[in-house]
Amino acid sequence: NYNNKTFENLYQDFPEEQGSVRGNQLTEFKERRFFSNFFAEGNISFSDKLKVNLGANLNITKFKVEDTFTNTELENNGNFSFQPIFSPKIGFNYKFNDELFAFGSISHGFSTPTTSETLLPEGQFNPDLRPEIGWNFEAGTRFYLWNNRLTGSLTLYKMLVSDLLVARRTQEDDFFAINAGESIHNGLELDINYRILQKETFSLNLRSALSLHDYKFSEFVDAGMDYSGNRVTGVPKYNANLQVRLESNNGLYGNISWQGIGEMVANDANNVFAESYDLLNAIIGYNINLGNKFNVQLYFTANNILDEKYASQLQINAIGFGENAPRFYYPGLPRNYFGVLIFLFY
Repeated sequence: NYNNKTFENLYQDFPEEQGSVRGNQLTEFKERRFFSNFFAEGNISFSDKLKVNLGANLNITKFKVEDTFTNTELENNGNFSFQPIFSPKIGFNYKFNDELFAFGSISHGFSTPTTSETLLPEGQFNPDLRPEIGWNFEAGTRFYLWNNRLTGSLTLYKMLVSDLLVARRTQEDDFFAINAGESIHNGLELDINYRILQKETFSLNLRSALSLHDYKFSEFVDAGMDYSGNRVTGVPKYNANLQVRLESNNGLYGNISWQGIGEMVANDANNVFAESYDLLNAIIGYNINLGNKFNVQLYFTANNILDEKYASQLQINAIGFGENAPRFYYPGLPRNYFGVLIFLFY
């Protein structure tokens, strides 16, 4: 059950530091959602090496929307429902030996619009929105080498999405969701963990992860503009993480980590970009138990050590109003430090 209300914002009639000021109520809608899922799953072992997983799900989603503000019958009031969605899946896992495995799957999935996405800028329910539908194809391998000193996985995938949900901005502070045709999501995911040192009193471990993204609209026409072939907005070309962590038996620990984020497009026309950036962070701490009922934790953290200038958040498809330029970029924090001291009593 959801209760949606919208109000006037009178901030323009007050000093800038006042912030938002509630005015008259504009709309009020009640929305009731009904979800039904019928599913089944089974596992088949053809041998000690080959196992197959089968599954299926049937989803039925219905809405009941009522205007409780004007108490009038509008086109977007009443009972609504999405078409039933049938989602099958088949996957396999093959064991070459104790160190190397292969896996793969073909699966169907969906994502129903959230409550906020189903609202139009005026606060009314949008009955024309449809769920995202997708087919996912993936294959990969997992490995456990050198007595599990080196472990990891490599996955390749292709996702075919129809009715992709994207945000639209029609005027200042007015956003709503639309279905954006079809898109193709190609990607690679790599995880590697390596135990550098393992002593009786301490351990030193390396953890790394890499994701490559090639996401494009295969068919997307909006407001007379054809964006087919363009990159999907807000998705970086890559995400990379690397961390070295130290842990000791006496409670001392620490890590240093690097994060790399690739270039992103900020609008459907693909002529506004957010540059790639790198962040270096570190933490050092001490955790000790004093008896059975008392614990002390102390740690210091340094973030963005190299003081990188970057956009931590994008406003997709931003529009400028009046003489103001579109505000696509929201800056991330500069170099910052903090420390924490915690006392725990049991």
